[in-house]
Amino acid sequence: MKLILPALSLALAAFTAQAQIVVFDTMSVRSNEVAATQTQNNWRYADDATLINPAGETIGQIDIAIAGQYETTANMFAFLLDATGPSGAPGNTLWSSSAIPLVFSPGDDFQDIVSFAVPNISVPQTFFWAIEFRNIIKIDDFGDPTTSGLFGTQYANNAVVQPVGASTSTATYYIDLDGGNGPGAFTSGFQSAGQDSTLAVKIYNAVPEPAAASLLALGGAGIALLLRRRRRA
Repeated sequence: MKLILPALSLALAAFTAQAQIVVFDTMSVRSNEVAATQTQNNWRYADDATLINPAGETIGQIDIAIAGQYETTANMFAFLLDATGPSGAPGNTLWSSSAIPLVFSPGDDFQDIVSFAVPNISVPQTFFWAIEFRNIIKIDDFGDPTTSGLFGTQYANNAVVQPVGASTSTATYYIDLDGGNGPGAFTSGFQSAGQDSTLAVKIYNAVPEPAAASLLALGGAGIALLLRRRRRA
């Protein structure tokens, strides 16, 4: 009985302190170069992800690597979609984010990571994540608005075909030119010369809800009290 209480305490502490776990990762192998898509306003880019867990996962966070040139402002959105489109293309939207404003100052080529909190959305083993930029404004080195210069998501390193770990992604991505019109709106087969055409992302599962952690802790405290009373008896 002396061993039960410390073990129970350790289990409760481990559960309560549980951190998010990366379940899909192409960001760790992303190119160090500015190799971004030529993103346009309201174009939605989607890339597939197949997880190790056949039952899927509950997603709690998405980190997306972006890169570009010139001074840039934009609003960025993230999405999760199922794979019910034609021939396994992006289908129904499972979750869409609110806008995250991006502001990049003048200077050299930039790289950054944008994080989106996801409200515990369940995804199947194979699904799509997507990004969309709106209100893109780029200013060139002379202070003039420009449509040239790269801006968008980074590619994974072209020497790496598979993401980190046993999860997988095909060497292609999808584009919806009009910002999410449902199944059938995405066109597949987009690749960039010399690139693997897997976009750079890191996806995390969800941590336990605070209420669930508190409930387990309360139950553990009750068990500990019961064991103590029995020992005294």
